[in-house]
Amino acid sequence: TTVVPVTTVAVTATRPTTTLPVISGLVVNVRIEGAAGNGVTDDTDAIQRASDKVRKAGGGTVLFPAGTYLISNTVHIYPGVTYEGSGNPVIQAKADYPKDTRMFTTESFPWVGTTDSPYLIVRGLTFDGNSSRQGAYKDYENEHSFLLYLTGNPTQPGRLRALVENTTLRNGVADGISVYVNADVQIRNVRGENLFRGAVTLTGGYSKLDVNGLTTIGDVDPTGIDIETDGNGFGGTLRNESTWRNLDLDGDLDFQVYDGSTVTGDNIHMRSGPIFIGAMDSTITINNSTLAVGMADSYLNRIVAPHNVTFNNTTFTMTQQGSGPFYGLDIYWQLFPTKTKQQVTCNTCTFTTDNTINNTTPAYGFYNRTQTTTDTLTINNTTFTPRFTKPTNSS
Repeated sequence: TTVVPVTTVAVTATRPTTTLPVISGLVVNVRIEGAAGNGVTDDTDAIQRASDKVRKAGGGTVLFPAGTYLISNTVHIYPGVTYEGSGNPVIQAKADYPKDTRMFTTESFPWVGTTDSPYLIVRGLTFDGNSSRQGAYKDYENEHSFLLYLTGNPTQPGRLRALVENTTLRNGVADGISVYVNADVQIRNVRGENLFRGAVTLTGGYSKLDVNGLTTIGDVDPTGIDIETDGNGFGGTLRNESTWRNLDLDGDLDFQVYDGSTVTGDNIHMRSGPIFIGAMDSTITINNSTLAVGMADSYLNRIVAPHNVTFNNTTFTMTQQGSGPFYGLDIYWQLFPTKTKQQVTCNTCTFTTDNTINNTTPAYGFYNRTQTTTDTLTINNTTFTPRFTKPTNSS
């Protein structure tokens, strides 16, 4: 069996596109409102004036010409407004930016209504959190300073609708794009670079997220994706729906969902790990992907409470992240309060190792922990390279 190093895998998918209604209305150039775009002048107030002016006019476009726009505090953004870059403009956080403060956010004026909002669009911009000049952050000292924060108001069933496309987020001390409650967000052709908590995160209930086309680089801070639902959406639910297609990740894959949530991944390729999958009363399906898995850990590289988890045509590549042992899927069936009739299925999967795994460290395809008689592990047409000690083990 040929072992393919995980570092050689690349996304070859067609560039995704999105067609939305054209937002007409007022166009305000931030330079006209006084923004200098020289990387020295504080442009926060000028950008906010432009955003407020378009909102008060009933919608339209805030235009950012080429330049570097320094901001020292939050800019409030609104549904019905397009924030458009021309000539690769950069919006950069000033050094010593206020702790736990978002750069662009809807949180102070979240959409509230019985129907969904007009679209908020962010297109053609680069957000730079300037992490090297923000002080300590690698022990989560500044973990809520998101570059782009999108949320609705959970008191009504309407969702904030948003599109982020052709945008780069880099050098963040927290999340790149953070999606919270009552939101319906599409992400297209986005790049994340060195974002400490992740390129895209979903943390709220009653939200929908559709990601198609995401590339991350993590040479300073590994930059992955994360669902970690801790905010109740409309009706008190933690349920959300997300799809993740055509991803090339230099960081972790962390999916933790509840309350009947659904997660679908397709063409996800990881250049480094780890993974964590939790699916309490929920369904996770991953297709046509390559996942990088490190050693067994007290938290990472495992599956917990797998109500319904399926992998189709997926390769699991063990990569050295400690001394081992290594498990392709380390399944904690009953880590949470006892659940019944849970299932994990692998259809046409491959378990392999890269050249960092030595020949003496134990490696197993699956490790079953606290499996009950009603929990089902199904393995169909799945290949284990000779390096594996055995396909399965249990405790």
